[in-house]
Amino acid sequence: MMDRRKSITLSMISPLIHQLHHPSILFFYGKFYNFIHIMTASMIHSFCKFNWWKNAHYTVYRRTGLMAAIVENSGKNFFGQV
Repeated sequence: MMDRRKSITLSMISPLIHQLHHPSILFFYGKFYNFIHIMTASMIHSFCKFNWWKNAHYTVYRRTGLMAAIVENSGKNFFGQV
């Protein structure tokens, strides 16, 4: 009884496996996955864009200010000016 049930299950599943390996099905799955990936990425991007942009600007301004201070101090030290 168990072998018969297993063979029936296999005979039902094997066409599905064959269909899953069909190129058009794989192409559809790829498109669907790509769509979900793009939607998720755009949602995350729209949620985090403003904070990321603000933090990036603050970081750039801080770094450029720090570099300007270092250059200014090194110039004063190099030229012996106060």
